[in-house]
Amino acid sequence: MIPVKKGSTESKADAIENLQLRIPRFIGVIATQIGKLQWMKLSQNEQVALIDIAYNYGHLPHSVVWACTHGDREAISHAVINHEHDNSSINEARRKAEASLITETA
Repeated sequence: MIPVKKGSTESKADAIENLQLRIPRFIGVIATQIGKLQWMKLSQNEQVALIDIAYNYGHLPHSVVWACTHGDREAISHAVINHEHDNSSINEARRKAEASLITETA
């Protein structure tokens, strides 16, 4: 992996390849946080949204983990929008899109 510096660029193909290499790591982080069995129970839409969150934060926020292990789709969706990260408002549109994806049926 090449360090990112100001002015760094990457081709779209390289960016996609880099992302594909990172996704399994974030799936592992999520499966560790919520449990492998719970991960496997989630719909594809729920999994995609959680991967996006873990990719952005490096892990799932605690409230999202709790919702995944104790709630339903609505609880998970609510936790995604209202989690405890200080910068959640910066990514408000993205979190709302993830929450919407979670509540859609796959």
